[in-house]
Amino acid sequence: MNARPTITSLNPSSRRHGTSNQTIVIAGTGFVSGATVAFSGTGITVNSVTRNSATQLTVVISLSSSAATGLRNVTVTNPDAGFYTLSNGFTVSN
Repeated sequence: MNARPTITSLNPSSRRHGTSNQTIVIAGTGFVSGATVAFSGTGITVNSVTRNSATQLTVVISLSSSAATGLRNVTVTNPDAGFYTLSNGFTVSN
């Protein structure tokens, strides 16, 4: 079993609703091949996740025009089910 992943930052940490194919870089530790990323709430679709290294993921997301504005939790889950949630780590803006 791998060490549990952590998230230290997202860059950028906010995006407007109604935008497609937005690239977000997640920094942290313990990322392994096959890691997935999820955002709390509705209206954010994760199009792809690329593991650049054990400390960086590149995520491409689309935000529906009906995505509620405000703070969202971000969760990285490794294939061995180790996960980490960054509370209020991402903002959907107008």
